[in-house]
Amino acid sequence: MISTEDSYLRSLDVLITHFMDDPGMNPHLPEGRRVMDKRQHHVIFSNVKEVREISALFLEKLHSRQQESAVVKNIADIILDFVS
Repeated sequence: MISTEDSYLRSLDVLITHFMDDPGMNPHLPEGRRVMDKRQHHVIFSNVKEVREISALFLEKLHSRQQESAVVKNIADIILDFVS
């Protein structure tokens, strides 16, 4: 679970760095120079940074639990904190 979440977080970082924040993806560029318009940009990227923040916090909680014991037996409480 930890390695999966870590991989997901790195994928979100790539999405943000190489696509969302890329100057060429700026929806405010003049038509003909932009890849997508404001609506398309919003639909694709509207909550990516918030998802990344939550993913990072979730991973931090998982790592904390792993520090308590090399064998993690239960993470249900961590998951419940994030879905409620």
